[in-house]
Amino acid sequence: MGEFSVRVGTTVIQLEIEKKQKIEVYTSTRNEIIRNELEKQINELHRQLELAREQRNGLEVQENDIHSFVGYVKNLMEHPVEMLVKQEDIQTLKGLFGLIFEELPTYEEVLNGTPKLSIPYKLADEFRDTKSLSVTLPGIEPGFGA
Repeated sequence: MGEFSVRVGTTVIQLEIEKKQKIEVYTSTRNEIIRNELEKQINELHRQLELAREQRNGLEVQENDIHSFVGYVKNLMEHPVEMLVKQEDIQTLKGLFGLIFEELPTYEEVLNGTPKLSIPYKLADEFRDTKSLSVTLPGIEPGFGA
């Protein structure tokens, strides 16, 4: 989505440049036929520019929403107990569980530690596992020149 947002932003800039150039030509010509045609083109460019700006602004809101969502999930991952225990609204609680679990776990799955986690939690677990495996425990290193 970020690439599309950049393209829309570039389109806005290009339209602004083209509109400015047409206005400069419009102000420097005296021929009424050419001025009428340029006026139509300027009005069309203005319309396209407004549409492109609306589209760009809509995308920026969506990108900000994504960043907010990622921050919310990160906070939920760092403080799950506080966020889940304090939640009084059952619909919101179901939504939070939906962020944590791919599907609502059974009691047995929770006891066994085998619930199906959502993607952020799966990735976090994999990161912790690979990170912990890359470090050798103290005292187990091979001796060198002892």
